[in-house]
Amino acid sequence: MSHRRQKISFSPEKQINNHPETIGIFFDQKFKKMDIEMIETYTKNFKTYLFRLGYAPSTIKHTVSDIHNFLQHLKTQNIQHLQEVQPQHIHVYNTYLHSLKSRLTGTGLSGKTIQSKINNVRLFSQFTEATEKIKVYATKVEVVQSIKQHKEILSLAQIKQLYHQTDNSIKGMRDKVILGLYYGCGLRYTEGIKVEISHIDYKKELLYVAPSKNYHSRYVPINKQVLSDFKNYEQYARPCFNPKENEFLAGNKSNGYLNKHLQNLCEKAGITEKICLHSLRHSIATHLLQQEMPLEQIAQFLGHNSLSATQIYTHITETLKLQGTQ
Repeated sequence: MSHRRQKISFSPEKQINNHPETIGIFFDQKFKKMDIEMIETYTKNFKTYLFRLGYAPSTIKHTVSDIHNFLQHLKTQNIQHLQEVQPQHIHVYNTYLHSLKSRLTGTGLSGKTIQSKINNVRLFSQFTEATEKIKVYATKVEVVQSIKQHKEILSLAQIKQLYHQTDNSIKGMRDKVILGLYYGCGLRYTEGIKVEISHIDYKKELLYVAPSKNYHSRYVPINKQVLSDFKNYEQYARPCFNPKENEFLAGNKSNGYLNKHLQNLCEKAGITEKICLHSLRHSIATHLLQQEMPLEQIAQFLGHNSLSATQIYTHITETLKLQGTQ
């Protein structure tokens, strides 16, 4: 038997119904509250479920461990039975994962690790739906990309240093636009490269951020300096990059190129930390929180689907305050 997960489509409910002899495995015991015995039984039955679906032993081990920790966390939220789990409990768990630190590095868990744990909760929900008609995962959470070190957050002084490395040349005006999109407006990489001229409302000082597969549309405010940089670039520099129709950020805008270009700008500014475009987004979010902007407004500004994704910045600002680095 292959230890790899079979790459075939399947219905968990159908899988169980086709093997009635397995039903007893999952319904042998009924519990009134989330105690140690209940947690152990759920994890044991879930392990059997994964094995029968063809998951590799190593995958089963890590997945079951994640679910054991998830159930333990539900217990701390006073959940007595899985039927009581609501979307807010999943969001609280997501926030908890973002607050954890790696035992090896002492830094926060990577976005990839957190996403894996969330995916395992979703898989566990498929199991409980198939066996008990209980949908544990009935929401959508957002995982913040990794902030491996607090040094990835630039200070206001460092942001000013970056701007000081730009000038009024054709390339300099484009550099200002890159900083404006990813720091000033806090955009994700794909959001920035998809901005069109018609998305910028110079009168209302707003930028329309188009929806994508995973994110809703939104409007973000543009401060006067960034707005001026946008106007100058659009009028004097943009035509020099052979732009496509209605394309705002013209020229080479691959992720690799823009990140390398930003790193070169950092070196000129004397910033030794390795910075990427997403670091600018992390930085503006941290600065807004330091300026006491309500968390709800920051979440809207960043386009987060829930506050759990935004709350990671509260941990960052607290650490930076203790370190005295901002």
